[in-house]
Amino acid sequence: MYAVEEEADVSTVRLLIEIISIAIPFIISGSAIELSRLIDLNTYMPIMERVSDLSRDQLINEYAIFGANANKLVTIIVSLAVAIGSTSISVISATFSEEKRKIEDKMADRRHPRRSDRRANHDFPDTKALVMHNLKLFTLVMLPSAIGMAVLAEPVYAFIYSYDPMGTSLLQLSAFVAITMGLFAVLVAMMQSMSFFKEAIFGLLVGMIIKLALQLPMLAFFGTPGAQIATAIAFVAIAAFYLWRLHVRINFSVAELFVQIRGIVILAAAMGVATWLVNQFLRRYILSPEHSLFQQILQMVIVAAVGILVYGIGGLRFKILDILLGDKAKRLRAKLGMSKYDQ
Repeated sequence: MYAVEEEADVSTVRLLIEIISIAIPFIISGSAIELSRLIDLNTYMPIMERVSDLSRDQLINEYAIFGANANKLVTIIVSLAVAIGSTSISVISATFSEEKRKIEDKMADRRHPRRSDRRANHDFPDTKALVMHNLKLFTLVMLPSAIGMAVLAEPVYAFIYSYDPMGTSLLQLSAFVAITMGLFAVLVAMMQSMSFFKEAIFGLLVGMIIKLALQLPMLAFFGTPGAQIATAIAFVAIAAFYLWRLHVRINFSVAELFVQIRGIVILAAAMGVATWLVNQFLRRYILSPEHSLFQQILQMVIVAAVGILVYGIGGLRFKILDILLGDKAKRLRAKLGMSKYDQ
């Protein structure tokens, strides 16, 4: 009886240790975005006081615009990517574990001696399909969200805070930086769902080192936007490393990913051009959002409606929204008289 109790105690301790060891990488990688902002908090003022001619009050104001105001707004669209990444963890984990077990069984089978090399580049078709679907879904949601935020930066910033040309430009830049942050969030969630913890942490460390190394030259050359540019480059580097590791570990094809998302990128770009043209027309000839709260809201509603129309109709026409809507997309095409595109 005592032996059983001791075994139970040992199992509980081991279970707790395993839970903690798995949780630590999740916590560290989940704080990557905050780590980049912490770097900005501690380096922006000392560097800018050396490389710029702005007064301390001006520097504080500019940091508040991009470090607080703009970040709060782009957090909304970054959270979309975090949600996509989080919901996929259990499915990818189960699929990868099953495929890995089958590969290990084949490697242990004496009838397959050539497969005994554990350094071989094994294939994980179902896992790859899930990773591809997640990245396509991320692109489908994140690109129009970021582009829409950039196009509507002026009325959005004026509506939430106050009219400020610098706030508008920094929010536009932050919207595109958010794409790199979102890509990191999706990729790191998938990496950890397959228990690639070392790669996940290593990529994060490399990214933060790049951020630190680029902070001074970027701020010196670009001024305040340089901090966001350094952040974008750091997260692009992390994403590139993760994609490379996915290629090595599960034979994921980055070239195929670019082919798969090409239509989404083109559609999002078309939406961006259409909304930008409408926004410029309204801004120059009809509305003056810097003077009227009502006109800010009206501008946002009109431009957003145009964006939804272009992206929605284009997505249904070329079956891009089928990734998100599934069979509902076919029913929508039928209601809109677009059934011929299902043939």
